[in-house]
Amino acid sequence: TYEYLGKNYIYERIKYRAIRRRLQRQGKDRTLKRFGNKEHRLMNDLNHKLSKRIVQFAVENDSNIAMEDLSGIRSARCTRAFRYFLNSWQFYQLRLFVGYKSAAVGIDTVFVDPKFTSQDCSSCGARTESKGKWYVCRHCGLEIHRDKNAAFNISKRGTQSLASSS
Repeated sequence: TYEYLGKNYIYERIKYRAIRRRLQRQGKDRTLKRFGNKEHRLMNDLNHKLSKRIVQFAVENDSNIAMEDLSGIRSARCTRAFRYFLNSWQFYQLRLFVGYKSAAVGIDTVFVDPKFTSQDCSSCGARTESKGKWYVCRHCGLEIHRDKNAAFNISKRGTQSLASSS
């Protein structure tokens, strides 16, 4: 079974964004500053919990961890609403947390190039652009949620990267 670990994370960010907007409109700068510190601590805590669950999952399944190398993500072209999520997400902190926690238990963490992970078919390898949330391969007919397809591709690339470095 597959579990979506970041569900609460997204909800918390949406909630805090709405509260921050309301405080900004009301001109409550002092309250906004205190609130920002609380939000930062909460997101830090969520990154710790999320990274712990990722490493626990890897330990329980006797596997390594493969993640996208998101170093150039801030310059990605996207909608205004999605840009907020990209620029407020502490993905580098999550990467660091997963890295040191996995190293402590002896699990390798690999960072792969995110290019075409959601466009390549995880079954046959053909490249097809996904429309909406579903990926449908024109060659083999695979129908899968595009994020799961990307996750399978990241996993494959991570396995190949570990095999080539051994």
